[in-house]
Amino acid sequence: STQGGAIANEKVWENSPVLPETEEPYKRLHLAHIFLMTTLGIPSIYQGDEFGMPGANDPDNRRMMIFDNDLDKFQKTTLEKFRILGKFRAEHPVLRHGTRKTISVSNETFVYSMNDGNETVIVSFNRSNEPATIEIPCQSCRKTMTELFTKKEFSLKENSIKITVEAQSGAVLY
Repeated sequence: STQGGAIANEKVWENSPVLPETEEPYKRLHLAHIFLMTTLGIPSIYQGDEFGMPGANDPDNRRMMIFDNDLDKFQKTTLEKFRILGKFRAEHPVLRHGTRKTISVSNETFVYSMNDGNETVIVSFNRSNEPATIEIPCQSCRKTMTELFTKKEFSLKENSIKITVEAQSGAVLY
């Protein structure tokens, strides 16, 4: 088998992953980053995961680190979004100490809130290939919520917020 075990370890250098040529894998990684950085617990990030460094089983899990101008455009974008998430997590204790409540789940979308009594953060995911418009009920939301990455503002109307989450994307409202 080349999926695991000794044979895979021997062949890892023969079929080593290369950089993806499309944005799609980086979008999926960004969704994972959003979840990791907006839920309880200490985030565990392996070197290179913050921007999407390729790799495989040992020994291909120890590639030399790359920086700055050696990153491709997708990696630079992924890293910038990760930096935004890291700073946001540091500035909002609700993400570290709040209570997570699932608001809605479908085959393609997932929405939850993080609340600590002082602040509410709404996190939504859309893994489909089409934009998804989601009505998010929220009793504890501020009257105007801002999306972390776009800085677009959303108004609370009748205790809910309506948001369109782009295809293969996520939104963080605070």
